[in-house]
Amino acid sequence: MNTSRRFLTLAFAGLAALALGSPTRADFHIDVYVNGIYIDTITPSSGLALPSSTPSVINVNTTLLNQEIAGFAGTPYLTFNNLTATSNQPTATGMQNANIGVNGDVVQVGPNPTSVVQIVVSSTDFAAPQGLGTLSSSASDTFTNFGAGDGRTFQSYYDGSNTGQPSPLPPNFPVTPPPAGPTTGLQAFVPLGPGTVFSTAGTRSVFIGSVVPPFALVNDTFLTIGTNPNGVVSDDRFAGTTTLSAVVPEPASMALVLLGFSAVGLGSMHHRRKARVIA
Repeated sequence: MNTSRRFLTLAFAGLAALALGSPTRADFHIDVYVNGIYIDTITPSSGLALPSSTPSVINVNTTLLNQEIAGFAGTPYLTFNNLTATSNQPTATGMQNANIGVNGDVVQVGPNPTSVVQIVVSSTDFAAPQGLGTLSSSASDTFTNFGAGDGRTFQSYYDGSNTGQPSPLPPNFPVTPPPAGPTTGLQAFVPLGPGTVFSTAGTRSVFIGSVVPPFALVNDTFLTIGTNPNGVVSDDRFAGTTTLSAVVPEPASMALVLLGFSAVGLGSMHHRRKARVIA
């Protein structure tokens, strides 16, 4: 009897240890806000995501999203044609780059007041790269039938605490960035208008020093669509990518390092030979 109880106790203890020691599931999601109102959080398996063969892609069901925007924010004149986020976190082990991305197409039909849309993409538990790293932002926009006040900003964050952006977010607007980690800074895209079509793109990078996995990446898209005359349709097709790259030393730098090691080795050999002669 005592043996059976001891066996059961050890078995339960082992299961508990496995449960406590198992890694947490990576968090990959999109948060959507319209005019300061939290609309929804979309994950690869949520009801607002279209079926996908990979957990590294979120294809948003914009029909359902637009219904929520009309109901929660009271803005039936603002709709998404598409919204997608990507993360290479599930396959990032051993890779030199970690990245997340967002792209979409948002339209607004006049007459309408100014609308503000915020989209936050967050992905945790990246296992690579390691060592020294550079954080980069790359973004592009094409504005159609834009008016005064239209524009977009994009910003990328590295979160060494692996917290990511919690969901739902606090009721402040715009969204507060992650509490830890550097950022690429704000990229602003403002069309020169009003006008018919305006395309723009840009990149920005920052050296962030030592990268220790696991870590999270976050990016923040902030769209402003101004007022339009009756029947005029404004459109902003946007894309943004956040990339953390391993810093690979240049050949000249590697040569200097190797030369330094060689000098140290030769100096050590010379010291040993001198010591033998004295002895």
